[in-house]
Amino acid sequence: KRVFTLQNGAELLGAHFTLVEKRLYEDRLEVTETQDLVEYILSMNGIADFRAVTAEQLCEILERQKTNGIIPVPKEYGMFMALK
Repeated sequence: KRVFTLQNGAELLGAHFTLVEKRLYEDRLEVTETQDLVEYILSMNGIADFRAVTAEQLCEILERQKTNGIIPVPKEYGMFMALK
């Protein structure tokens, strides 16, 4: 069973529609508290394996991503328009 996502939706819909167009909505989360982001990332056990990186190392990596006190975290939203 395949899950329908923004990454594979055009392909899945293309099997049933002649024209498929993906429209993205640009958005991002702006994180100012690095430790909050570290705790969130480390809470997602099933998404990625961070056991090789300590919380302190992750915090240092994220701190280097800050611009004007903000770590930008892109969010991916969108929709498909399809015509038969």
